[in-house]
Amino acid sequence: MVMSAYKEDLGAAELQRFQTAVRKAFPRLRFNLYPWFLKTYSDNVLLASPIVMDGEINWLNVTTAVAKFQASMVFSGYFVRGGLARGPIHLSSRIAYGAALIEAQEAEAHDADWPRVVLTTEAVVTLCDYMAYNNGVDPDMHGIQLLAGPRTNGG
Repeated sequence: MVMSAYKEDLGAAELQRFQTAVRKAFPRLRFNLYPWFLKTYSDNVLLASPIVMDGEINWLNVTTAVAKFQASMVFSGYFVRGGLARGPIHLSSRIAYGAALIEAQEAEAHDADWPRVVLTTEAVVTLCDYMAYNNGVDPDMHGIQLLAGPRTNGG
């Protein structure tokens, strides 16, 4: 997206369009009980939310909020893909650092051939544990295999 816009001398206009799309999508995260942190670089968006206590309630809010963020970006013309991880990350005004960031990026790079958000193995396990504990049912009954399905790029 970025490279093609600049090749066509539309870089500044595309940047404004992208910024507007992110600004419109960001309020979709506001219903979460805890603050969100947003960083953008190039055409990448980094979203983070703290894990509080055992993280269960927050985890469901995070997965729902990310889905709403992605849908809002689609309605603005950006078919985004990404990785969703659960784990440590440090964010400051200048630094984004941590295992969760690397895991999310690797999941996206290896498994998200099409616009979708790929959950890391840790994220799938957390979601399955939550579903089994709170619903008392086997998570596979809810199609959790779709979340942990085989790689689509032959890997």
